[in-house]
Amino acid sequence: MKLSNDVITAFGVGSISTLVAVLGVITIGQNSHAVKLSDITRLNRITDSIESSYIGEYTDKDIVDGVMHGALSNLDMYSDYMLGEDMRKVIEGDNLFAGIGCKMTFNAYNDTVKVTRVYSDSPAERAGILVDDIITKVDNTYVNTVKFDELVDLVRGESGSSVLLTVLRDEDTLEIPVVRDDVYIPEVEWTIFEDNIGYLKLSAFNSSIVSDMKTAMENLSSCDKVIFDLRGNSGGTVSDMATVLGMMYPDELLCTMIYNNDVKQEIMSDAGEGVDFDFIVLCDKNTASCGEIVTQFLKDKGVVIVGEKTYGKGVSQSIIEVDDENFIKLTTSKVYSPEGVCWNEVGIEPDIEIEWNKETDYDKDNVIHLARLLLSGGGYD
Repeated sequence: MKLSNDVITAFGVGSISTLVAVLGVITIGQNSHAVKLSDITRLNRITDSIESSYIGEYTDKDIVDGVMHGALSNLDMYSDYMLGEDMRKVIEGDNLFAGIGCKMTFNAYNDTVKVTRVYSDSPAERAGILVDDIITKVDNTYVNTVKFDELVDLVRGESGSSVLLTVLRDEDTLEIPVVRDDVYIPEVEWTIFEDNIGYLKLSAFNSSIVSDMKTAMENLSSCDKVIFDLRGNSGGTVSDMATVLGMMYPDELLCTMIYNNDVKQEIMSDAGEGVDFDFIVLCDKNTASCGEIVTQFLKDKGVVIVGEKTYGKGVSQSIIEVDDENFIKLTTSKVYSPEGVCWNEVGIEPDIEIEWNKETDYDKDNVIHLARLLLSGGGYD
């Protein structure tokens, strides 16, 4: 059914509910799987109730964005409706800001926000925040009442200001005040130990790390053994992953994505010079998405994997533009390694399992210590 311009204009003059009705009628005319008229009637009642009875402030955009978020979040834990600013952060990364200097991860399986990394000499470290602390409240806001990106914005703020974090640590609930400061979160870290074993840590795969990755690879070129740390790497974009892996394994099949119409897309690493390192890869329960693609790719090649079982995100999302300002992130494919392994919802088992002692000093980190021992030819029981 096609509505005339006159009909559309007439609908558009009224309340929020008429806007929803117009969107619904047009969608029904074009898509047999879209919202039914009875469902639009329910939406009309909800928006009419908001308009007549809600005591708070809102805009039409708040309601429409809420409907869009709900339509996608009920599909699976990864699909979502994204505003333009959220999309910019995904594409560009955001590692320079006034905040507390820790990495937080939202666990979609149990709806918790956990500290997965505390950076050295950061406000969080000085205040006593620890890895695996569960954040339950930021100032007066409970974390389960806001979206994760809104929570991140609450933690950040003006340098010198304070934020009060309520955390669950084991069985204890603690209130920890943290003074914000200007922090830089390094997404690429590297060093060379005295035994000439190199260390390379990637915290994410996005466009902001490419230049730092090139620098790291140049400085590690004198090493023939390297620890590749993917602990806490929660993913990023496939294209940036392919660029980064091309520096180490050029022109290689990294994974295959299979879509709902059985179309297969092979993801290749970019062209590059390659390296001749002996690798050991470190992973943990916060290694996810592109971090897992790389972990499984290297495991298939016989690289020893050390640490904990990974998160288990073996599906990929596509970013689809809705209009000039808004996007949807939609789960569109399952991911398989070149050997046909899919780790979705089960994770990737390490070859050698060891729980991290949560030390941020390289020399005290028990997982790094074990990796150095293995690369040096030492045994492990």
